[in-house]
Amino acid sequence: MTSILALVLSSAPALPAFGQEIDRTDTAETAPPLPSPRERAATPIPQGDPSWSPALSWDEPFFPNSQHDPAIPTPEAILGQAAGSRVASHDEVLAAYRLWASASGRMKLFPYGRTHEGRQLVYAVITSPENHARLDEWLASRFEGDVPAERDEQAEADALGDKPIVCWMGYGIHGDEPSATDAALILGWHLVAGTSEDVTGLLDDMVIVIDPCLNPDGRERIGTQLRQMSGYVTNTDYAAMQRGRWPYGRGNHYLIDMNRDWVTGVAPETRGRWRAIRQFEPQVLVDGHEMGPLDTFLFYPQSPAYHPQLPGTLNGWQKRFANDQATAFDRYQWAYYTREWADGWFPGYSDAWASLNGAIGLLYEQARTLGQPVKRASGEVVSYRESVHGQLVASVANLATARRHRASILADFRRARDEAESGGENADEAFVVLPGDKPERLAVLVDVLDGQGMEYSFTGGGTLTGAVGRFGDTVDSLELPAGSLVVPVAQKQGRLVRAYFEFDPHLPTETLERERRELERNDSSLMYDVTAWNIGMAYDLSCYWGTPSGLTEGAAPVDPGTRGSSGRTAYAWVVDGASDRAPRFAARALEMGVQIHLGDRPFTAAGRSFPRFSLLVRSHENGPSVARLVEDAARWAGVELVALDTGRSPDESPDLGGQHFTLLARPRVALLGGEGSSTGSFGHLWHHLDVRLGMPHTILEGLSGDLRRYNVIVAPEGMASELRSGQLRDWVRGGGTLIAVGSAVNGVLGEEGLSDVVRHRDALDEVGSYRAAARRALAAGTAPIDAEGLWSGELEPAGADFDVDEDEAGALPGGEDRDTWMRRFGPSGVILRAHVDDEHWVTAGAGSDEMPVFFEGSTALLAKDSCAVRFTAAADLRLSGLLWPEARERIGLSAYLTVERVGAGQVVLFAADPVFRGYYLGTARLLSNALVYGPGMGTRTAVPR
Repeated sequence: MTSILALVLSSAPALPAFGQEIDRTDTAETAPPLPSPRERAATPIPQGDPSWSPALSWDEPFFPNSQHDPAIPTPEAILGQAAGSRVASHDEVLAAYRLWASASGRMKLFPYGRTHEGRQLVYAVITSPENHARLDEWLASRFEGDVPAERDEQAEADALGDKPIVCWMGYGIHGDEPSATDAALILGWHLVAGTSEDVTGLLDDMVIVIDPCLNPDGRERIGTQLRQMSGYVTNTDYAAMQRGRWPYGRGNHYLIDMNRDWVTGVAPETRGRWRAIRQFEPQVLVDGHEMGPLDTFLFYPQSPAYHPQLPGTLNGWQKRFANDQATAFDRYQWAYYTREWADGWFPGYSDAWASLNGAIGLLYEQARTLGQPVKRASGEVVSYRESVHGQLVASVANLATARRHRASILADFRRARDEAESGGENADEAFVVLPGDKPERLAVLVDVLDGQGMEYSFTGGGTLTGAVGRFGDTVDSLELPAGSLVVPVAQKQGRLVRAYFEFDPHLPTETLERERRELERNDSSLMYDVTAWNIGMAYDLSCYWGTPSGLTEGAAPVDPGTRGSSGRTAYAWVVDGASDRAPRFAARALEMGVQIHLGDRPFTAAGRSFPRFSLLVRSHENGPSVARLVEDAARWAGVELVALDTGRSPDESPDLGGQHFTLLARPRVALLGGEGSSTGSFGHLWHHLDVRLGMPHTILEGLSGDLRRYNVIVAPEGMASELRSGQLRDWVRGGGTLIAVGSAVNGVLGEEGLSDVVRHRDALDEVGSYRAAARRALAAGTAPIDAEGLWSGELEPAGADFDVDEDEAGALPGGEDRDTWMRRFGPSGVILRAHVDDEHWVTAGAGSDEMPVFFEGSTALLAKDSCAVRFTAAADLRLSGLLWPEARERIGLSAYLTVERVGAGQVVLFAADPVFRGYYLGTARLLSNALVYGPGMGTRTAVPR
């Protein structure tokens, strides 16, 4: 019996050689007869575009005017079907590039890292053999000599001679945007096999570096979903599950969005690319993407606003590249557009990072088809191969533009680098971090600086004049203690230093006007991403901007985890609670069966002072192997373990055997996920649990089964509906700790909810009383006592200052209509000032009574008595980013983090993601405390018999 493959092949024209035009006279759109069920069972499901239907496939040749060496294997020979007609696997892409590197002197292939799942990351250097022979010499001398100070193409060409331009072509950083990587597969072959001048000329004048698959783990995840949901019958519905399902393939293994990871490099893929790209310092960097399936094709120039640290020539070059790309697209009558929504404000994208390094950063977005044809609203059908072709045409056009303007692009790159090294305006400024109680975060920062190639030093002392701190505090002259970290702006990475560390860059007035108009008229924002991101606030470090002077040479502070730990036989052992690694140690030791206490007061032991919420392990409560266990846990966590010989305090602080030390319980954590949950929020939480804390956890697809196996359940954004179950309410009241993040908190609010916290919109008649309660809480314990007035009876009752203001009494002016209007101004991502209750266990390690926190959206939470971290009053609220006065009014004095006892359990609510994008280390500590300390500190657990 004939197979379906034979039927398909017999009904379709023979597959032509690669690059040859297909005969388009056969326009029949009727599918071949479907085989019987028995025949289908014996025939593999075809993948990708259906070759039997011209209406559902694309037969235009990719390179109609080019010739290619037949000795170089074609993509068809590797894939077994027309190149670009299906999603190639990462293994197939690697195999092709390895084959071409071995077959041609034009390509050399280099590994630069591995993903979390162990897949190799590679880049291919493609140029003429002659350029390969002198590449190392050219890279070493690329900045020698002078270039004209002003644009002069002939003078630039004379100054730069025959130095080639470097173009870095990156594809598929979002794994479920696969056409980019399939275009890279075809482009690699074209550049290696092409024999006509359009290829050989490029390779004489350029060094082309292709990173064909930026996100192998995400690509394989979506590729597996596409194969698993494929069928014999073609589906053109853009919304079909045949095009993927949660968690799709956008992020890496932990679902981190790597196109927003360039600021701190949370992902190993980003760290590898930092090193690789900095080695070549390309003058052009292309970042190939996809967007919604019903769209067309977007490419740069960007829309405003533009970050002030981007080179001034960037927009002009983007327009020039766009003009040439548009001409290429016009030949195919493809629809496209520029400047509509991809703005240049957030500096953490791939192309922005490249531009801050002096390159011309370019991005394009092809409408997504996900490996099979899609029918658009107009009725037009776009095949996968056509979407791949769009990426390919864009890439070839960009390379041709770069070649044509080689000398001018090289010269502008040099001028941008020279300008950065000079420091520009306020060239003497520096970003400074003072040594303190957060050495682990400082170590992470230094790792980022090294990865980014930023110059820095540790000083033995000096002065910082005109100092401005992260909370807006100013000091005319600040003495820098030994161990202070100084990052100057006058360096080749000066643009990056300013872009990633400046506290509060301001959007241009014209952008504010456009944004305000869009919000007021259409309830929609033009901001494509967050408006605040700086590392100093995200890490919550004691940091300043200012002008350093009189600096002396110093050394980096010693990491406490490298001082060595003492696991000798002792009365007890202590771990400093200020350390961010303390929860990591506790989670590990509790999993080993060690009994650990958390102190609620500062205490003195072994000649040292330990802060509130330090960890205590008593020898007599543990078995004979406890010394080895705590030593192993301390070494694994990277903390200093201090051995004590007595439980008696040498001063007025608590003795070590009393009621100021609470026994912790081993956390048994479940993380909710699945359809409906935010992949980003889920991924950030998962990464924190698995990588930062390294603690055991179970991922649940919704609430199911026996929840008694867990004593902590974490709900990411999007999981509100899951939290309304009676089963969960019983679990919390029975002693469980529920942690809800962002929009998930809505699932526990309201009359039927577990929490007494309310949303601003649901308590408009009581907002005044909530704000009065907030003011009382913020002022609690700060007023001096008038002892004489107390004993004489003349002291007035406290609280008069916190009464409800007349303006706040009853319903707010305008009521529900006004609040609905104000909600539309919720920020797209800002950093706000929050007050910390430093006596609450969940704030252990915060180190201060204020901290910067990330916030986005329009949900403001109101709480009276359960607030551990609360936003400050509106006047002092904003630290960084765009915050309209309407949002400021609603968010001021609202709750960021609440902890409520519910029966024997507790509910912990975060108003926004505490581990946003994996790098907000300040608020990440609060989450660590909730996860590790929560089961023991905030619940009532039965004493075992």
